[in-house]
Amino acid sequence: MAGRPEAPAGGAGGLPTLLVESLVLPCIDAGKGQVYGRLYRIAGETPVSIGTDEFARLPEELCRLAQTQAAGAAFVAGGNGVDRYLEIFRAQLGAEAVRVQVTGPSALAVGRLALARLARGEQDDLQSCVPRYGRLPDITKPKPVP
Repeated sequence: MAGRPEAPAGGAGGLPTLLVESLVLPCIDAGKGQVYGRLYRIAGETPVSIGTDEFARLPEELCRLAQTQAAGAAFVAGGNGVDRYLEIFRAQLGAEAVRVQVTGPSALAVGRLALARLARGEQDDLQSCVPRYGRLPDITKPKPVP
């Protein structure tokens, strides 16, 4: 990437435009030794997800899944999930694929994505929306009192 000028933040999902290549893997620390992540293809201002998996995974599992989905194409990974498990991501993906301390997404970047959806006539029925938690809850049944 030498020689490419760095553009201001505001590319897909808040990643600085310098980091936006053909495929990106944003990763969020999910706690409990896991990360949330999904591989995206960048198509103009609109990222297109590759695959439908939205669950939290061990960093090694996410790296393997992303490599399979990328089918040999180069991609970059960044986010606080990468920062937390930096050595794992570097070992699995190689140092050239890992970006450290990527900030975002900003509220402005999220707003731009929402505005693009509205311009395409897309909308969500807020009365039927349910959250996606990414993993089963840790709730257990109360133990009987002796």
